[in-house]
Amino acid sequence: MRMVKQIAMLCGLCLMTGTFTSCVSKYWPKVEVNSTGLLVPVSPRWRYKDCDFTKATILPDFNALYVSHRTDFDLDHYFFLRFWPGGQVSMRALGIPGRLPTASEGDEFSLNTAVGYYCIDGNEIKLEVLGIDGLYHLDKGTISPNAIAIEGLYKLEMYKRVDYAGALKNAPTW
Repeated sequence: MRMVKQIAMLCGLCLMTGTFTSCVSKYWPKVEVNSTGLLVPVSPRWRYKDCDFTKATILPDFNALYVSHRTDFDLDHYFFLRFWPGGQVSMRALGIPGRLPTASEGDEFSLNTAVGYYCIDGNEIKLEVLGIDGLYHLDKGTISPNAIAIEGLYKLEMYKRVDYAGALKNAPTW
């Protein structure tokens, strides 16, 4: 029953953020929970795992979280992205009204963390994450020194860079 509630919540979030088409258009892979508590594919089919970053004109700040504050449907919550030099990305949603995510929240990997890979060509960024619903999600947008703009179905979602100056410690486990 818990997984059904998580799927319903994520589909609601997909509708709110305008990404419902990408949510329902991807296949449903076989998944498992790894040793750190993350939902990961049993047989990964990542599109961007082996990205060639030589075409990138800008890379994300690996000591920062990219944060989007949302107040959809009277919910006050933050979504954030975290990037690593090896091409890994994580995405989380936290209901933390009135404050930004902490470095320890950026370091936490749990079942409510979507994980995957990213690729950059010029200033175009493409993300592929395995969501908490067990589906692969594809997003694209543009990256600048202080923000990432992700193209949703109905609107542009802005993620602003918040620097944590070496406070982010955990390495990806996928």
